Amino acid sequence: MYTILAAYAIGSLIAQGVTCAVTARHANKRVPAGIAPDGITVLRPVSGLHPGIEDTIASSFTLEGCPHEVIFCISDPHDPAIPLVQAALAAHPDQDAKLLVGLDEASFNPKIDNLQKGWAAAKYEKVLMVDSNVRLSPDTLMVAEGLRQQQDVGLVTSPPLAVAPEGLAAELETAFLNSHQLRWQLFADALGYGFAQGKLLYLRKEQLGNMGLNALTVEYAEDAASTKVIRRQGMRVVLMLPPVSQIVGKRKLRGIWGRQERWAQLRWNSFSTQYLAEIFSGAFLPFVAAAIAFGWWALAFAALWYLIEIVMIRRCGWHLNAVQVACLPVRDLLLPVIWVIGLLKRTYEWNGHIIRLSREGPNQG
Repeated sequence: MYTILAAYAIGSLIAQGVTCAVTARHANKRVPAGIAPDGITVLRPVSGLHPGIEDTIASSFTLEGCPHEVIFCISDPHDPAIPLVQAALAAHPDQDAKLLVGLDEASFNPKIDNLQKGWAAAKYEKVLMVDSNVRLSPDTLMVAEGLRQQQDVGLVTSPPLAVAPEGLAAELETAFLNSHQLRWQLFADALGYGFAQGKLLYLRKEQLGNMGLNALTVEYAEDAASTKVIRRQGMRVVLMLPPVSQIVGKRKLRGIWGRQERWAQLRWNSFSTQYLAEIFSGAFLPFVAAAIAFGWWALAFAALWYLIEIVMIRRCGWHLNAVQVACLPVRDLLLPVIWVIGLLKRTYEWNGHIIRLSREGPNQG
């Protein structure tokens, strides 16, 4: 019994070292810019205010490298973000950019419904859909195109890299987003098994066929739907390197918990096999095994475990301070709880709507 637990703990520690090393190496990989395409439409759904919104909206006007248009999509004519978008448009009159307001309530997914008008108005075949709380860099379009031009690549995507957290709750969310979720997505991408993330999706319109954006409503999350659509075409999903950044700012614990619960439920509903393996992705089970097998030496085991993770964070150039270090074990204590909730809970709240999950999909539930 003790031998098995000791072997499991040591094996997990080795896996921690290997996966962190692979992640750090992959995160620092740089992809050559692609050949300038005919043009790209950038769709930015906006809903309400969020930390750093002026910065992220302004980044839409710094894009370089090829012809492009930027279409901001807002569903509510009374949205408080409208004056900010209008001011940004007025400050860049030379840019091919516009704001569309209105909602096509065709599905349960408010973001996809918000984007429908922009999708219909897009004048280019290549479309980059990117959330309004993501900060774009000037070379985003050409890096995305460089990846898309690689063999068998059908979709370029990016998880958010959390930056500029303010306060304890925001530091905890950063621990979830960066060294856990982003880390494992980068590791999967390094193995050639990328998963889409709804923060950024870059593809050709023809890949969604006659259904258009409605093809992304066959799953509860558009990133899960896009992953399956692209893989069914025999093509790959790849991650943008470096990943796009999201300004975290201030956060509330209730909001963080709700997002982690919802994301866990969606992963279980769409990728059940992979979700079952997630219980082994944190430090909780290895540390329990180490505590039983090694007694007080388990504290040294835990110190080494997090030292490996801290080195990875530093190598990747991600946010790191004393509070962030303290949040890492707190995150790992919460992960098993979130995992169980993801298995058992079948409803979640999104933008004021209660969504009930069904294995048959959103149109059947």
